[in-house]
Order: sequence, then C-alpha cells, then structure tokens
Amino acid sequence: SVKQVYDLEQNRNYRFSINEPLAEPLTWMDGHRLIGLSSNRVLVVDFDGSNKQFLSSSVLSKGAYFDTSYRYMYSLTPTQTAVQELSVFDLRAPDEN
Repeated sequence: SVKQVYDLEQNRNYRFSINEPLAEPLTWMDGHRLIGLSSNRVLVVDFDGSNKQFLSSSVLSKGAYFDTSYRYMYSLTPTQTAVQELSVFDLRAPDEN
C-alpha cells in the first residue's frame, strides 16, 4: 500500500510503498520513524520510506513500545505455548572498546 508523509520543516511530500501486509496502519514511533506489525514482526521505517527494518517477532498490533529515551523496546513475543513472553530489547549498539 502507498503511504504518504508531509514534512512541514522541509515543505516536502514523501510517498512510498509498503508491500508487506500490515496488522494496522503504521503509527508514529517518534518524530522520524513509523512503526507497525507485519507478519507478526515489528516493522520500523523512516518517515520517507527508507531504512525499513524488521526488529523482532511480536503479537502486539502496534508492533512494540519504547522507553522515553528509545534505548529499550518492549514487545510481547509468541512462544510455543499459548502464553506470550514480555521481551525487552536493548537497542544501543554494543561498545566496541
């Protein structure tokens, strides 16, 4: 499906396609990225359609939630049983030192 975002700062319109099926329409993750759920995976994409990433499996229709610093992502992930597991993902890059 075609998505459209208008950037007020740059006075520019962005149109892009998401070919993957979405559980619900994409919502704003922060001021620059959109988030949703596609085929039971968290989908994050930049506002202009670039840098599309699948982050983890999830059963949440919105994909996942984040702490206010966006260091951690919280999601309910499916398991082999009917019980779902609360998963916490550290989104910071590992220290190379």
